[in-house]
Amino acid sequence: MGELGIAVEDVFLVRHGESEGNAAYREPDSAYARRVFTRPQWEWRLTPKGEEQAAATGAWLRDRIPAGPPACAVSPLTRAVETAALLDLPGSAWQLDLGLREREWGEWDHLTPERQRAELARGEEHPVHWGPPGGESLSDVIHRVRVPLAALLAEPARAAVAVSHADTLQALAFLLAGHTPGTWTEYYRHTGPVANAGVLHFTRRHPDTGALSPHFAWFRTPPGPFRPCPANPRATSAELLAEARRVPRIPRETVPRPVS
Repeated sequence: MGELGIAVEDVFLVRHGESEGNAAYREPDSAYARRVFTRPQWEWRLTPKGEEQAAATGAWLRDRIPAGPPACAVSPLTRAVETAALLDLPGSAWQLDLGLREREWGEWDHLTPERQRAELARGEEHPVHWGPPGGESLSDVIHRVRVPLAALLAEPARAAVAVSHADTLQALAFLLAGHTPGTWTEYYRHTGPVANAGVLHFTRRHPDTGALSPHFAWFRTPPGPFRPCPANPRATSAELLAEARRVPRIPRETVPRPVS
């Protein structure tokens, strides 16, 4: 994001802890999984492990959030709501926002394993533009999280916390860091998804000098170190053309004329 003019200095993006669905997908043929999959995914609770993960992340956050109540927003899905509660952040008043819901996966569970593997390969190649059949691309999710992110950053607080889901957090990260589809592809190949109860931390403060930037200039995935966000300058016409020409043209095949 560009010049902000906001009070928020640090943004913490938190994924929900391990859910019943996460556990069931690891043992899809078990009786437990069959019980889990009969319940709507928006009602999945945290597992006992997920509760412990959320509590541990809350302790980490409480040691690092600047003084004063943070601005807080959460997906209304049960696993995210439960995680937010277990973070136990002092002074928190959570805004439940449908814009932070899980990515829509459409017909995914009805695809054959072979089709799923083929689709995932396409997603690895084009992580921003690809979407599962009947579902949302990351680009779609980026579009819908702009509103809850803007509302969160408009709060008069030094820190903001959003609790959501793996791909939704990646969409928020895309906007906070000022990515383009090109820089995002390289970033995602090196970082991958956020783990259960994992955190993405964005800051406007220089990690060494403490100098305040007008935009979110550094990020980290704890316990890793801070890294600079992409500069994302405006492009000239020549730079736009160079970007377009990275994609080869499709050759026009010539059909031989029959010999008379």
